[in-house]
Amino acid sequence: MKKILFIIALLFLVGCTSSDNSLTNDITGNVVAYDAPSNVKVTVKLQGSVMDPSEITVKQGSLVLLEIIDLDNATDVFVVNGYNVEEKLVNGEGLFYFKANKKGAFTYGLRTDKRKGTLVVN
Repeated sequence: MKKILFIIALLFLVGCTSSDNSLTNDITGNVVAYDAPSNVKVTVKLQGSVMDPSEITVKQGSLVLLEIIDLDNATDVFVVNGYNVEEKLVNGEGLFYFKANKKGAFTYGLRTDKRKGTLVVN
């Protein structure tokens, strides 16, 4: 049942969002910000010592879909602290969602990695 709900939510998010999240081999650590509660899809790319985006800002109440792509192909667990979100990467990739229902600043990144980003919920 959880898989069915996940697929429905994923299809809804993909249909309701638009962004250019094309892969490149030269990522730089951008900041992504959304100013209204909504369905938000963000692709987080990791390569070398860089995490892109390094900051994600969303409104409280947003449903956030994170696509994780580790171009170095790490096998690790991606976490969003403060939300008890953990997703094991398979072949350097992961996909999960959560509701941003707590205001504040929360770190995200690979559990065993120094690269960290910040999720800001307003």
